[in-house]
Amino acid sequence: MNINKKPKVAIVGAGVFGTNIALALDSFCEVTLFEKNADILQEGTRVNQFRHHYGYHYPRSGETVVDVQRSLKAFEDLYEDAIVRDTPTYYAIAKEGSHITSTEFTTFCDTYNLPYEEAHIDDFNPAAVQGIVKVPEPSYHYEKLAEMVKEKLQNTKNVSVRCGQKITALTVTDTGKKELQVANEDSEITIDEYDFVINATYSSINNFTKMGSFPVVPIRIDLTEVLIVSVPIEPISLTVLDGPFATLMPTGNPHEFTLYHAKESILKRYTPQDGLVSQNDECVSNEESILCESLKLFPALEKATVVESRYLHRAVQAQSESDDNRVAEIIPHGSGCWSVLSGKIVSSVYVAEKFSQIIAAELE
Repeated sequence: MNINKKPKVAIVGAGVFGTNIALALDSFCEVTLFEKNADILQEGTRVNQFRHHYGYHYPRSGETVVDVQRSLKAFEDLYEDAIVRDTPTYYAIAKEGSHITSTEFTTFCDTYNLPYEEAHIDDFNPAAVQGIVKVPEPSYHYEKLAEMVKEKLQNTKNVSVRCGQKITALTVTDTGKKELQVANEDSEITIDEYDFVINATYSSINNFTKMGSFPVVPIRIDLTEVLIVSVPIEPISLTVLDGPFATLMPTGNPHEFTLYHAKESILKRYTPQDGLVSQNDECVSNEESILCESLKLFPALEKATVVESRYLHRAVQAQSESDDNRVAEIIPHGSGCWSVLSGKIVSSVYVAEKFSQIIAAELE
């Protein structure tokens, strides 16, 4: 495709993937970034454990480890100031019900060059865990990350951010242009025309494929609840692997942590044939069970108070239960349209660079 002036690119979804794709395309495209919410980075980037993944969390998915390891430098080059590196970080293996043993976990770490040292701390319930290791894996500070992304977008020359805007229809014209029907908060409709469209809407990925009559992307939907808790302890990151266990991680704010339980935080799980999030899902808090089951692992939660619950429809590759795969995937639909099935936040800049190469190749 030869386009003399800057190609017009629409990006649907202003999470960490959509925003970074926009930043990567700014130098040679005219980009419009659509976000249905009133602000950017309000879903998966915010409703998260804030782990800056090195790979420790995926001992059954070497593919995910490779994905995050190759993505690290690109992300850290842009967002180092949002990464918190001075928090003690520990992993432990549950004595019962784990998918892996302590020996298997350390062998996994050795295989993928993930450094660790054996540790003995009282922050885990000794009756519930074994094989505690200390690792150099950081976290990220959400507010700082959001501030940095917004500043970078404000400094772009060719990116327009349109919040409170929802894509309601997609038409590929006879000339190959993509017409997007867009509704604002007052339900006013406009139609805009683009050369390329990138769908980065996470759990709503198949709303886009349906509009474009593209094949359904097979996904599993998890309606999740992450608790923000206040605990009167110093910042520390604690994770029990690998099964129906929990993670306690600092948010970067004083005495504030995210608490996620791999079983109790899943309010609903399903694999829809049409790939769409059910309109009947209700966010009914499971706060009591999340706290109760997590307390069995982390004694400090005896003094925890809940600040708030955050809910998210999480989309992952269908049939990924066996290895818990979380690799970011770029899905070509043809006609100058793509979707990205988001992986870990650390992969967002690497994926954005890939899209820059893809669009550049389309213009040759």
